[in-house]
Amino acid sequence: MASLESLRHVSIGRYVPGRSPLHLLDPRVKVGGFGVLVLLVAVVGQLSGLALLLAFSLALVALAGLDLRDVWRGLRPALPIILVLLALQLVYAPLQPDERLLLSWGKLHLGWSAVRLAAVSLLRFGALMLAVSLLTGVTTPGALIRGVEGLLRP
Repeated sequence: MASLESLRHVSIGRYVPGRSPLHLLDPRVKVGGFGVLVLLVAVVGQLSGLALLLAFSLALVALAGLDLRDVWRGLRPALPIILVLLALQLVYAPLQPDERLLLSWGKLHLGWSAVRLAAVSLLRFGALMLAVSLLTGVTTPGALIRGVEGLLRP
């Protein structure tokens, strides 16, 4: 029963009642907007564009009236996995020709391109997790199902 008690603080997948403009939107609009946001996060490859999408996601979370501390608590359990994946990306990213090295230790060679790839991955993951928290925070599971069904209806 202790494991169920810890799930009480998970914000991803938990609806938060409210009367914000995002709460009042039609579920089909929410699911469609989520799809567009996910597509943009997947397509944009520049750090500035991804930082803008992350800021936009944070602004939507604030507009929805969701507590950022609760959103952070929902993301925190994934941090160890994220850090391991970022470390692996830093270690195994290929060096570009004529790239200036930041660190060279034995067979480990770290360049700016590896740091850039890790930053892009971190921004992408953050924006996606915020988008998921936002969608599930402002939409009940039943409304989410109705929204998906409505979009898939011929």
